[in-house]
Amino acid sequence: MFKGWNLFEKLFLFLGTLAAALVSFVFKGTWIDLGYALLYFWTALLLAKGKYSCYIIGIISTFFYAYVSYSNTYYGEMVIALCCTLPLMVVGLVNWIRHQDNEKIVIIKCITKKEIILVLISQAIMFFGYYYLLKTFNTSNLLVSTISVVASIIATYLTARRSEYGFIGFIINDIILIVLWSIPVFNGNLSIIPVLICPVLLLINDIYGVYNWRRIKIKQKTR
Repeated sequence: MFKGWNLFEKLFLFLGTLAAALVSFVFKGTWIDLGYALLYFWTALLLAKGKYSCYIIGIISTFFYAYVSYSNTYYGEMVIALCCTLPLMVVGLVNWIRHQDNEKIVIIKCITKKEIILVLISQAIMFFGYYYLLKTFNTSNLLVSTISVVASIIATYLTARRSEYGFIGFIINDIILIVLWSIPVFNGNLSIIPVLICPVLLLINDIYGVYNWRRIKIKQKTR
């Protein structure tokens, strides 16, 4: 799993894990909150590395996130985790295992502009469906939560399809999640800070993921 890791990746893994653990201890977060933060962070870093094991850990982390979201009445996040992210992760796992190079790194695919446009249009249409569905569940911060659902589905789909453009979607979603989880913190719920640190780490990771996947793509083309 750790073959070919550079110094930045090793330090980021160590410091990110340490930061999540320390923040959870200081602000008395639950073990489920810590488990979510660590699992999602490890999933994202392995995704940036192009390792199919990201989906194995990601499938487990999905259940943690669904529980955390439900506990904070973010039903939109719970729905996206169980009904959309989880199935897409299973599809992504199968797809990535079937398409690896000699270094066990996913072969990055150039998907067509037509496919990207169709995904964007479909999610623009589905936005209203998500909105009214989440409204039925009295979801907190309804508009932000709905936007997060759309961004997450687009990003997860594109990475499952082995496209580096998925990281652009993840960066947008990370920013949305930082806003989403900052709201209860500003309202005085400091115990949620261990959850908030996760999208902060993911934002750094996904910016790196854009760079690393482009580097991998160039390397695979020259072979």
